[in-house]
Amino acid sequence: MSMGESTTLEERKRRAGQRMFIGIPGPSLDAPTRALIREVQPAGFILFAQFNSRMLRRRPPVKLLQRTTLIYLLCTFWLLGTALWQPEALWPLLLPLFGSVAVVALVLPNSSACAMAGHGHQAGVASALMGTMQFVIAGITSALVGILHNGTAVPMAAVMAGCGLLVVIMARQARRSGGQVVS
Repeated sequence: MSMGESTTLEERKRRAGQRMFIGIPGPSLDAPTRALIREVQPAGFILFAQFNSRMLRRRPPVKLLQRTTLIYLLCTFWLLGTALWQPEALWPLLLPLFGSVAVVALVLPNSSACAMAGHGHQAGVASALMGTMQFVIAGITSALVGILHNGTAVPMAAVMAGCGLLVVIMARQARRSGGQVVS
């Protein structure tokens, strides 16, 4: 195909597979591989969410939150280390990325429960405020990744690791401030 020729949608999708998720150059991913990656990430999130409900039977959300945020921090720093290593293939980055995304299924519901624990009489307002904060934080972090983009996975991993560090600090503060949840 010569320079300036138009490409089909299928050709553009095939080429986009090279930079899928995190912008790693190399041979494009075939359709079954892309489908596998798209299906495994949400499956991990769903499985960990189911696991969360079982863990809550034995531990209060604050204690669980403190431990799961530490796991999230470890996964994000593992991802950052792998991104700094800059592997030629996509696969070395997928395992820590999978871990980071899956652990979010443990962090989100427990942090929500802890945040709203003392606000039962204003549950609607507290929930709306929490949703708005999540929306704003997601916008800021995604913009930050875009601004720092350099064609590698490092900006994404660095922002995720920074968020992991902040989450661990906030979880420790929740424990100190008595964010116990009545079940």
